[in-house]
Amino acid sequence: MFFPLNKVTALLTLILGSFITISSSSWLGVWLGMEVNLMGFIPLLLSSLSTKSMETGIKYFLVQAFASTFLIFYIMMAPMAICNMNNLPSGMILTMLMGIKMGAAPFHFWFPQIMEYLDWTNALILMTWQKLSPFLVISYSSSKFMLILMAMSAIVGAFGGINQISMKMIMAYSSILHMGWILGLIFSNHMFWWFYYVIYSIIAVSVITPMITHSVVSVNNLVFLNNMGPMKNLYLMNFLSLAGVPPFLGFFLKLTAVILFIKSGLVPFFFVMILLMASFAALYFYMRLSYTSFLTLGSNPLPLGNPMINKMNLIYLTSMIISLVSIPLAPMILSFA
Repeated sequence: MFFPLNKVTALLTLILGSFITISSSSWLGVWLGMEVNLMGFIPLLLSSLSTKSMETGIKYFLVQAFASTFLIFYIMMAPMAICNMNNLPSGMILTMLMGIKMGAAPFHFWFPQIMEYLDWTNALILMTWQKLSPFLVISYSSSKFMLILMAMSAIVGAFGGINQISMKMIMAYSSILHMGWILGLIFSNHMFWWFYYVIYSIIAVSVITPMITHSVVSVNNLVFLNNMGPMKNLYLMNFLSLAGVPPFLGFFLKLTAVILFIKSGLVPFFFVMILLMASFAALYFYMRLSYTSFLTLGSNPLPLGNPMINKMNLIYLTSMIISLVSIPLAPMILSFA
């Protein structure tokens, strides 16, 4: 398959920027890596050259530039203060700026709007890879302001997606909800957040890849599942895994996270209950996506040997298998606790 050189270059720049941030030993290097990452993602947003694409690219650039400007300004004005993350103002400012960059509530105002006008490939990158650097940087902080971001992200993510019919909006609020869980794991000072982040990214790939192939826009477009035959049920199980329904992998991720919250004692029980209640509320729109399709059989389901199924790319099949293998991985996941 041929990939345009400009997109490959932009994607490599995006990945390079994240690795610069991850491997940097100074705050200036962290800032530089984020800017390189931004320079790689903007060309991907503008690749279609449509009016909506241009508007989306400008919105994303302004939000990221705003946070980056304040970050470099604070680095220059208070170099000693930002090195001490136990300092209340430094930790709070850093947490707030990274919250803006990743789209965590209450700084989420830009995230669903941009997701709505992105193509699915860029939306997947925004939901997964683009959050890696902010998560890593925010892990340097121990500010209790992170608990506010955690609770508000869970609430906004759960209730924001209930009345949505756009699949991109639903996935955007789902991403915000899972950000709350990852922020809680980061605050509890446990590296399990890496595992949660990786597994969430794999499940997101397995959910979104068929939407790229079939150009899904709204919930009504999920009618394409009727042509997937037996693969339909496997695909819909990914939504149940995102919702945290047992015995799927997402359930064991959240169970382990709750155990870690309680054992660490750093996350108050009240905030743990907010995460759990938000997950129960989010179960509604996940089940809404699955329920009708589970009960609706296509008039002409395609057999497993059909070329349409055989052409599903390796990334989709691999991610689907990993995201659905829950019981064998459960002992390993629970061992983190």
